[in-house]
Amino acid sequence: MHNPKSYAKANALQRRDAKFALAMWKPLCWDVPGDVLDLGCGPGDVTVDLLRPSVPSLSLLFRMESDVLQDELKAGEYATRPKAGKAELRNESLLMEFHNALPFLPHSERKIVGVDQAREMVAYANDRWGKEARQELNVDFLHIPALAGPPDEDLDDLENLERPEPFPCYFAKAFSFFALHWAPDIPSLLRTLKIVRRSLVGGGEAKLVLLAHCPVFSVYKDLSSTLQGWEKFIGPYHDSPDPEEEFRGHLLEAGFLDPQVELINRHITYPNILFLSKAMEAVNPFLDLSEGPCSKEILDMCVDEIQKYTVKRSDGSLSGEYTLLIATASAPHHNGGR
Repeated sequence: MHNPKSYAKANALQRRDAKFALAMWKPLCWDVPGDVLDLGCGPGDVTVDLLRPSVPSLSLLFRMESDVLQDELKAGEYATRPKAGKAELRNESLLMEFHNALPFLPHSERKIVGVDQAREMVAYANDRWGKEARQELNVDFLHIPALAGPPDEDLDDLENLERPEPFPCYFAKAFSFFALHWAPDIPSLLRTLKIVRRSLVGGGEAKLVLLAHCPVFSVYKDLSSTLQGWEKFIGPYHDSPDPEEEFRGHLLEAGFLDPQVELINRHITYPNILFLSKAMEAVNPFLDLSEGPCSKEILDMCVDEIQKYTVKRSDGSLSGEYTLLIATASAPHHNGGR
């Protein structure tokens, strides 16, 4: 799971579902100033390819120089004229995007900070997008230690600091795609959610995507006699009878307001067993703990076992089902940093 090159080549499912969630959340509201967090950014491709285009580009909006246009927009007059002053408005959607970004024209462009606990992932992202490219994109990739600590650790001293440890700044929005289900247990997940909530400015939002039930977790349980420490790699909601309500309760316990959670059934089809094997290899944590032939044996066992949870078609393709939790939750207005 710490091999960024393999993961970046085999994360089609994760990219597809990140795109799906971003489409669900449209239009994103940007009425709170501040930067953007991507928690568990991995090799950085979702951060740059999918999340970055979803953040309003204020540098582009600065070039729209018509005071008349801005006055009309502030007044809510959404004219669909092809031209207004020097700005050519192609459709009402672009007009609305400009209107939503107007409150932040005095501010600098938002930065996206992608963080991951795997040093290899962060190093790969920084190498793939060099310093100049990251500056142009206004994206940073940082290594942070695992957020999951002692579940009874007092986090009150993290409130209202100049910056929300372990992050470099407070954020207007925090996104996380396919990371939170790797929390080894519910107490660790709760601690992570609390730290994410504390990283937001008052009124900031968390947008979260994680696996609920997944056949890969079932495979690890089935092979528990061989895969030592398998309990740490089972998603916290895999066996939950009501993951939607349980996750909503955990968001409230972490201090979020008005959490909106949806449990969504999804399916994936792999063209053949090789594609399925590559996908499993990219996320299999047990391969990091073994080497050589032993590693190959573990992967072969996992691939053989997961076929029990897939439907094999006559063309050799294999399909399986899983469920996603997609959530939005807000930080209180008295939250730190604002």
